[in-house]
Amino acid sequence: MLTIDELEALRLADHKGLSQEETAKRLGVSQPTLHRILRSARSKVADALANGKSLRIEGGTYKLPSKRFFECFRCQHHWDEPFGTGRPQHCPQCQSPNLHRLAHTKNNTTP
Repeated sequence: MLTIDELEALRLADHKGLSQEETAKRLGVSQPTLHRILRSARSKVADALANGKSLRIEGGTYKLPSKRFFECFRCQHHWDEPFGTGRPQHCPQCQSPNLHRLAHTKNNTTP
């Protein structure tokens, strides 16, 4: 079992490439605590990969984003779509199929 804290530490430090100092700050823990969280998480992931085990992610209170954000390359229109509706095929404003998903909303906050 991987905890939510372990998953988030891996995401920030290993996937996003943040320093341990920045990762600890974002998680609200000390660097020694972050080091222990990462060591535990990496050990669990390595064990699962090396030994064909499954990983279960549990624990903690968290909120998943309810929307995804898109931008049209042609008209620069921004809009959101709820999760579970599939990728939009075209811009709702100009009907162009040239669009991409944004990592954040227009005001630079994470969804």
